[in-house]
Amino acid sequence: MKNREAYSITGVNYYVLKHIQDNTDIKKTGIIAMDFPGDKLINEIINVNKR
Repeated sequence: MKNREAYSITGVNYYVLKHIQDNTDIKKTGIIAMDFPGDKLINEIINVNKR
């Protein structure tokens, strides 16, 4: 088997966090289904829903 270069894949959680941070006009997030969200994403969702 030939050596293959490993690729890093950016997950959906990153894009959701970036979208929430970039769009400050979002008032409520609603239900967001995801696997293993990080602390930053969880806190950002909570903060958006407190606006």
